[in-house]
Amino acid sequence: MKPSDSNALRILIVCSANRFRSPLAEYLMRREWAGYLIDVQSAGLHAQEGAPAHDAAREIALEHGLLEIEAHRTRRLTPALMHDADLILTMDELQQRHVLRVMPTYAGRVLLLGCWRGVNIGEPIVTSQLSREWTFGLLQECVTEWRRRLTLTLRSLASATDDNRQRRVH
Repeated sequence: MKPSDSNALRILIVCSANRFRSPLAEYLMRREWAGYLIDVQSAGLHAQEGAPAHDAAREIALEHGLLEIEAHRTRRLTPALMHDADLILTMDELQQRHVLRVMPTYAGRVLLLGCWRGVNIGEPIVTSQLSREWTFGLLQECVTEWRRRLTLTLRSLASATDDNRQRRVH
């Protein structure tokens, strides 16, 4: 799938610095949706442009087979990135409110990555292996739940479309 594909569902994942949580979630989601028309990107509210992922994020990503993290470069969240996204997932409610202040008309498109679990995903203590592992596990659970929910929604839409086609044929 090419990011320029106009049929792709465009998901933007947002955290503070785009060095730990959002890149990990980005690559986890890309792996979950491999083979589908899904374009997943990430950005940070306060990101320094062009920095690599945090060493701790790279370490845990590589342990879990997310080799793409080596090429990750941070980028700052911009209105243009938000405008191009169909769905914006933030790590916490403060980030969600920030995005909605910039793009108030996106209220239905800006949700928490952890909304299905009722959690905010806080910045891990990167010096703690336990904290990093816990955060990675939570990101994985949230990404998997988004996959499940979006798959059910897409199936329902496809079923409704098929039903409408059948009605028109008869």
